[in-house]
Amino acid sequence: MVLMALAGGIRSASADWQLVWSDEFDGTSVDATKWTFDIGNGSGGWGNNELQYYTSRATNVYVASGLLHIVARKEVPKYNGFEYTSAKLKTQGLFSKKYGRFEFRARLPQGQGYWPALWMMPRDSVYGGWAASGEIDVMENRGSTPTVTGGTIHYGGSWPNNVYTGDSYVFPGGGVATDFHTYMLDWDARSMRWYVDGVLYQTQISWWSAGGPYPAPFDQPFYLIMNLAVGGNYGGNPDATTVFPGEVQVDYVRVYDYVASGVPDVPSDLSAMAGGTQAALSWAASAGATNYNVKFSTTNGGPYTTIASTAATSYTNTGLANGTTYYYVVSAANSFGESSNSVQISVTTTVPSANRALNKPVTVSSVENAGLSGANAVDGNTTTRWSSAFSDPQWIYVDLQATFSINRVKLNWEAAYGRSYQIQVSSNAVDWTTIYSTTTSTGGIQDLTGLTGTGRYVRMYGTVRSGIYGYSLYELEVYGNVAVPTGLTAAAGDQQVVLSWNTVPAATSYKVKSSTTNGGPYLTIASPTAAGYTNTGLANGITYYYVVSQVNPVAESTNSVQVSATPVCTPPAAPTPGNNGPIWAGMTLNLTAPTVPGASYSWTGPSGFSSTDQNPSIAQTTTNNTGVYSVTFTLGGCTSSPGTTIVTVNSPVGMSYQFSDNTLTLTWPDGVLQAATNITGPWSDIPEATSPWPITPAAPQQLFRVKLQ
Repeated sequence: MVLMALAGGIRSASADWQLVWSDEFDGTSVDATKWTFDIGNGSGGWGNNELQYYTSRATNVYVASGLLHIVARKEVPKYNGFEYTSAKLKTQGLFSKKYGRFEFRARLPQGQGYWPALWMMPRDSVYGGWAASGEIDVMENRGSTPTVTGGTIHYGGSWPNNVYTGDSYVFPGGGVATDFHTYMLDWDARSMRWYVDGVLYQTQISWWSAGGPYPAPFDQPFYLIMNLAVGGNYGGNPDATTVFPGEVQVDYVRVYDYVASGVPDVPSDLSAMAGGTQAALSWAASAGATNYNVKFSTTNGGPYTTIASTAATSYTNTGLANGTTYYYVVSAANSFGESSNSVQISVTTTVPSANRALNKPVTVSSVENAGLSGANAVDGNTTTRWSSAFSDPQWIYVDLQATFSINRVKLNWEAAYGRSYQIQVSSNAVDWTTIYSTTTSTGGIQDLTGLTGTGRYVRMYGTVRSGIYGYSLYELEVYGNVAVPTGLTAAAGDQQVVLSWNTVPAATSYKVKSSTTNGGPYLTIASPTAAGYTNTGLANGITYYYVVSQVNPVAESTNSVQVSATPVCTPPAAPTPGNNGPIWAGMTLNLTAPTVPGASYSWTGPSGFSSTDQNPSIAQTTTNNTGVYSVTFTLGGCTSSPGTTIVTVNSPVGMSYQFSDNTLTLTWPDGVLQAATNITGPWSDIPEATSPWPITPAAPQQLFRVKLQ
């Protein structure tokens, strides 16, 4: 046990706890320079239906033998009309402190109805009435349960919108509160830690105030209070078993500061939360630090630039670029120097999500009465509420009127809350999927983050109430993003890309966006109502990048995951070309290719021949034009394989003759025989002539030739 106490009291080698205020109760009376008193029964028994009347009489409070005695008595006859008296001491107006160590050593009474407490209240209620400005309970106990004590913080809004968090400590080994124990609280800007006899049993790091930003309300000076109440809401009233008088005995009250003796510790527990174009940072206080240097970079691992120096353990970095990842470290400094940097954390800025449930249609299982309708839970007004019938199960669901990816649900409970409940989502308000479940809810404001679910409807389904009343919600808030289309695929074709994706329920249309640059920027090219689109008229061989968003009556979603595709052609079949050969030198070669609408052609051949005509010709051929001619056609950027045709160009034609017995016999290899009586013509075909052809000249002069084409 001694080792535990030492471990709880040692925080750092670079700083020490130094006593700044104490009362050892070594005198013979209460020190009026340190303590004053509350007198009376307050309003409504100090707001808790307590039964005692507080006095400063020596019969209720005195100092003796090094102890402060706070004595609760049963008065016969009654005192000022009250059956019980006791005392309540406080340092209000005399001493208050923000942050530090607060230590009490005390023993408590046992008995039904005793309610001893060592606690703290704000010097100045700068954030509003109780509990918007906070309350810190270092120790309180039910006299009927001497084996258990507890510590609590109260915060939030002014009553009845206050909330609290805390925990209990069970004495080990049969220990009881009627023995002396040390009750201690360590309080810094970002955390509170409760100890009993040096054993840490509770740490609180999360709280809020309607009157100011975190770490409000626990960033102001608080004063000390010690009292022994009788009866009231916490532990109930005395009964026949309760023995009077009962007393709290306090050995000492000590308050410490943490004072540096060297370079401060490295900051720990650095966290960051993105909101719009800013990042809210917070970290645990470093022993001995007087200020902190906040540093950031847009490169993982730095180098870092110092952007602020602050005495607080939090900082909000504003004016950031949305959708950008920032990397942060923090160092601590004092007059001895600066610590090394903390562990790096990162945050990506995002546009903050709106409350999707605000003023949306609501359906409930029941209402307590007509004035506590379900619509009150989504009206944005924390003074109105929905309350169900006094039975289990009960539920309330909101129609978001579009499909959302749900990531957060915030419940603002009235005093009657659900101890066991589920948060569920549905696309049809019939089939529900649970995305959060608890059986240990403590009510208040429950901000459920990190949820994962998709649906149009969100339901709180309660199965166990916290008490005899129904389920009562001031507000049901739902946060999330308009559901982003999933399953986007892209299939490339010839001059086109076929896109498809999963249907998003309640989407009225989609926006298809394209870019030729990886990552955009994107241009909206279509707004189909179905979950598919074919992008035509593209260039083959170019990569296109696509994203899709969905549009519904509420908003447009963010873009889907990007996909890409590169259109390619399916080569057409090779053409079947032809020619007019075989031919003879000097004749014209005619090449032919089949007609393909919209196609372009490319010919190649012997002696460097090329042409882009569909049907090219070569005049005055020679035997050098003999060979293989090749042609391709291109359609939509897609080129066919080549088709070929073989051309034969024969040597020039020769005609021979033989004259015998007044008969002329002509011989030629090919062509049409023509005749004329004059070299200039006219020439006439002799279509019936075939080689060899005998002829008897009919005129004094008769000429013959062969027409090849």
